[in-house]
Amino acid sequence: MRRWWLATLGYALAPIVVSRRLADLHPLGPVTASLMLSTLALLPAALAQLPHATPSLGAIAAIATLGVVCTAGGLVVFFQLIAEAGPTRASVVTYVNPVVAVIIGVAALGEHLGVMSVTGLICILGGSWLSQG
Repeated sequence: MRRWWLATLGYALAPIVVSRRLADLHPLGPVTASLMLSTLALLPAALAQLPHATPSLGAIAAIATLGVVCTAGGLVVFFQLIAEAGPTRASVVTYVNPVVAVIIGVAALGEHLGVMSVTGLICILGGSWLSQG
């Protein structure tokens, strides 16, 4: 059974919960709690699929950088954005991410930009604009 709708619901509800229930807290507290809960939830799957060899130092450094800078740092900034701009405006950032990813993919990696991608980008930008109107 596919549970993609649960992730979608989480993306929609998280900024509202943060602004209504966690706005008085320093962003580092809720971020730490959410990352700890995520770690506990994913730990059984990670232990079940341990690598057969030790990853290289570069791979370990990349994983640490992604975890600390991109995930934890991004969540701290996102929680601060929710506190300052509100949940509706802050959630638009998550919807615009695919637009940035496609632009970088085309510009930096030479990826193909098809009709469906352009249609999706127009829908994302249009929906973001309408939600802020």
